[in-house]
Parts: sequence; C-alpha cells; structure tokens
Amino acid sequence: MAEFSSLIASNLAILDGLDGVCGNQLNLAGPTPVAGRYKALANILADDQLYVNTASGTCNQYLAVETTAIGIANTDCGGRTPLENSIDVTYSVVAVGALTGVTNGITSDADGTAALTVFPFLDRPVP
Repeated sequence: MAEFSSLIASNLAILDGLDGVCGNQLNLAGPTPVAGRYKALANILADDQLYVNTASGTCNQYLAVETTAIGIANTDCGGRTPLENSIDVTYSVVAVGALTGVTNGITSDADGTAALTVFPFLDRPVP
C-alpha cells in the first residue's frame, strides 16, 4: 500500500484542483503542506479493497463504509453493484469532496440497462 500511496497522493492534488478549491476532498484533504495534504485519502484508495457492512440490508451507495469511517454517517452496506455509477462517485469524491456532483457523462451501457442477474453484468460501451 505504501508503495502506491505517494503516487496516488500526487495525482489527487491535480484532481482536487478541478473545482478551483484545493483541500476539499471528502473531509480528508487538510490544510497541511501539499506533501501531506492528500495522504489520508491516498491511503484509503491505495488500500484497494471493497469494504461491506454486512449488518446492513440496504446497498445503494458505493464507498458508504469508507465515508462512515471518516464521520459521514449512513447505514448503507457499501460495496457496489453494476447499477451504481462508481466512476462518477469517485470523480466527485476526489474533485469536489462529495458523493455526487461530477459526472463522466456516461449514464448507461449499450442496451440501457445494467443487469444483476444476467452474466456478463456489463454490456459493451455506448459508442
């Protein structure tokens, strides 16, 4: 994890500036000098595991367990399904410090529906 954390941190600095405000990434980026500002979020991303709250029966928010760990209360199980736009959530977290707000513009796969019961779960991209 430590091997990649510093590389991720340097790139988080670039993404954090997309909205013109540095230091507003998901309550983790701090006012410390740039070298340490992105360390906490970089460590979470470098961990590269998907955490799931098995005590919850509601599973609608990607990164829910991780956000609970830093003080954003919710009762979601976390994890992610093909129904969730995890890329938009990730972009929002690293650019504007929220779970929503930034989009890549892709709202569905080629046939317009993501599947939870038919394999493969993901269809070809929309051209």
